[in-house]
Amino acid sequence: MKKLTALVICACIAISAAFSKEDYDMAMADYNQAIRLKPQDPDAYQLRGMAYFQKKDLDRTIADFEAALRLNPNNNEVKNILDMARQLKQMKK
Repeated sequence: MKKLTALVICACIAISAAFSKEDYDMAMADYNQAIRLKPQDPDAYQLRGMAYFQKKDLDRTIADFEAALRLNPNNNEVKNILDMARQLKQMKK
């Protein structure tokens, strides 16, 4: 368990660095790894969804925020961003 926790922490550090450099592709690759390591972590889906949102990939944004909400239904931040992404998608139709 300690090894898994250390890997998750390392992944979070790498993700933060990639996100701060606006390297969203690298951040998404790191989030994918974090999700593989800990698939029940709603934060990983939320953060990957934010990277997709920055790339204007609304379908994947919505999918990740829905996954985050299934894992943590009381997260109002996720609910708000999910609503916004759905509205933006509707406006593009």
